[in-house]
Amino acid sequence: DMQDPFINIAPKKPNWDLRRDIQKKLDKLEKRTQKALYEIM
Repeated sequence: DMQDPFINIAPKKPNWDLRRDIQKKLDKLEKRTQKALYEIM
């Protein structure tokens, strides 16, 4: 009955933090893309 110990220890929050970090990076990328498009036009 040995389950993955990390499942019991790890809270369910890291996933949330990870998603927030990704969102920040996406926002940055979005701004950079729009700036690049603006410069191309």
